[in-house]
Amino acid sequence: MHAIAAVRWLIEDQLRLIMDEIPIKVRFRDFKDHGLDTMIKSVFNSSPYLSIDAVYPGKFKRWQFASVGNGYWTGENGLQHAKEAMDWLIHEKLNIPVQEIPALIGEETLKKHGLGGC
Repeated sequence: MHAIAAVRWLIEDQLRLIMDEIPIKVRFRDFKDHGLDTMIKSVFNSSPYLSIDAVYPGKFKRWQFASVGNGYWTGENGLQHAKEAMDWLIHEKLNIPVQEIPALIGEETLKKHGLGGC
């Protein structure tokens, strides 16, 4: 698919990002600056996350990106998204025992891992 090749070109050739930098640094503005704004709007609903997930399936979680979209943390599925994000942070990202959660998880930790708005 041409859209996937275009996103890969942007990330790897133009922005030259390593994997860990992608959710932190990629913005809609990057697509616009490289002439891909029409493509991301029409193919990926203006979502950098959806475009990157098409190139690197399952590598990133939506909440790792600067913008998750309006209503993601609220709305009908907001609570479920927040639960999934906290489970990911505690068990996958930090791998901490349940009894240590109160001592280790605070506002600073949430912000550091992109969950400050959760």
